[in-house]
Amino acid sequence: MIDIFKTNQKDITIIWESQRKLPQSIMGEDAAKHFPSFNVKILDENLNDLYVYENIPSAEQIGTISKASYSARQKFIQDNPAVAFTSPRIQASIFEVQDFIKNSFTFSIEENYRIFFQKNNRHGFYKKVYIVISHNDYARNSYECFVEYEEPISLNFEQAVEKIYRSSDGFSVKFKFDPLKYEESKVCGILILAKSNDLILSPLYAQDLPSKWLNSIENSKILTLPFKETAILDEIDMIDVEVYGLSQSQSKIIEEILKENNLISIYQFLNEFTTCKLISSISKINPNAIELQELKDRLARLEEGNI
Repeated sequence: MIDIFKTNQKDITIIWESQRKLPQSIMGEDAAKHFPSFNVKILDENLNDLYVYENIPSAEQIGTISKASYSARQKFIQDNPAVAFTSPRIQASIFEVQDFIKNSFTFSIEENYRIFFQKNNRHGFYKKVYIVISHNDYARNSYECFVEYEEPISLNFEQAVEKIYRSSDGFSVKFKFDPLKYEESKVCGILILAKSNDLILSPLYAQDLPSKWLNSIENSKILTLPFKETAILDEIDMIDVEVYGLSQSQSKIIEEILKENNLISIYQFLNEFTTCKLISSISKINPNAIELQELKDRLARLEEGNI
């Protein structure tokens, strides 16, 4: 049976327990020195081999199980069908004492990214992976799963961003968020690409937004991200912005691409690997409008009892 599931985490972690004993009559010394251990094969969604990890040590021995336990014996045979076809003598040796082993394997998004770049010579990751785990023992029993990295929910992100505007001095971009909709969107970070006519501004990136936004009122939060080109922003009226909502895995790779400061690579990655996007234009705010909005916000906070 193959497990099929999705994840919105940046890493895929598989944890399982197994009862293991190495019959010396079946395996030689070369195999014995790698016991208990397991191998992991990573394939893409079309079942093309991507990478193999060999002889990964089992993490921890957490107990033993004796041959007196009939239910445990039956479970072991069920998990290791090859045992049923061995001789009675070998079965007796297997069930003398079984080591109860806890195993774990983590396929990180950094490793996914490394393999993708190595094979394709560009930034990206495999959105769907097929993982096969096999133990280094006589039975070679294995576990198989098909995993897909989840995208953020675009509609919830659109509803979460209630307003995008410039700060009163024009040097920052501000967001008004609905925190509940933001949580439902499963967005981990945002990337802002901004320009004014032919002038391209430096990308803005932020993750873990709830730790950065201001607590205005309960159902409305404000996030402020400063532009880097403060020397020229005073002369710019209208700025066009593209806002990308990123999952944990997408955020981690964007962090790596930003180190290169290569806008072409950023756009190539976004066009192929993201779907959560907002487009807006923000202009300088009339000072009178700012005072009126601040007054409205203050009254709203008074009604909520926050000030």
